[in-house]
Amino acid sequence: MRFFKKLKTLFMKLKKNYKRFFAVFCLLWLFTMPLKMSAANPDANTLFQKGNIAYAKADYKSAISAYQQILKANQSADVYYNLGNAWFKDGNIEQAILYYERAHQLSPGDADINHNLAFAKFKINPESVFVAALWWRSFISAISLKSLAISSIICLLLASATLSFYLYAGSVLLKKVSFYAALVLFAGGVSFIFMSNRQAYYFAGKHKSESLITPQR
Repeated sequence: MRFFKKLKTLFMKLKKNYKRFFAVFCLLWLFTMPLKMSAANPDANTLFQKGNIAYAKADYKSAISAYQQILKANQSADVYYNLGNAWFKDGNIEQAILYYERAHQLSPGDADINHNLAFAKFKINPESVFVAALWWRSFISAISLKSLAISSIICLLLASATLSFYLYAGSVLLKKVSFYAALVLFAGGVSFIFMSNRQAYYFAGKHKSESLITPQR
């Protein structure tokens, strides 16, 4: 009987102070988790750089091994992306698509990931893939950067002049025509600026023309 009474008393104390015990447990868990993660993944940055160096030397299997070691501890869109590139270069396009898709899930708005995923699918089945991304890359490179810059300046200057004409036009018809013309010219100028920016980004080491696969990170 005494044993049950002591057990009941202990249970009541635990019930009364369970919030304190829970708080202490959470603090201990927060302090020990970083230690466990660091023990499982001693230096992810070193492995990441090791993988990039191996990739640059065309040692794709070593690069794949390094990136996969990082993924044992945590997930990263950049690691999945680089791993997809390594598998693609190694000739395993199916595995490349798998890791590009995982990278896409973590970073759906990343242009490089989306482009490489589309291109890898295009290599598997050219007729079933939507190739708008590839068409866009070809489109922005069709006009020189200098021509795009000049065109944007001309459009914006003409838009300013047309808008000035709108302010001083006497008839309603001239006001309407000049207003809509100014809008079209302004939109054209902004479009040319955007295209020149994308083209500069495209040729600033973000693309390898020999493979159409954007490079490592």
